[in-house]
Amino acid sequence: MGYLLKRAGIWLALMFTACGCEAKHPVKYSTCERACARWAALGCIEGEPYEGFTCVDVCERSLAYEPLPLVCIEKAETCEEARACE
Repeated sequence: MGYLLKRAGIWLALMFTACGCEAKHPVKYSTCERACARWAALGCIEGEPYEGFTCVDVCERSLAYEPLPLVCIEKAETCEEARACE
């Protein structure tokens, strides 16, 4: 039975990959790692370590208190755009 389920899962994965189908609702999720990588790629000070903590450390600690606009930051084209994210 497990073999059949595994084959069915592979078949479904291949079917959706081969058809080039896109999700009707794009994923709107990001991580601190990806947002911090974007800060760094843009050359923003927010992507640099702060008082011995990495950007990811600061981001993850901040998430414990309030939501952060990680997707917006990841899509920003400039530091100013990223800072304007709400």
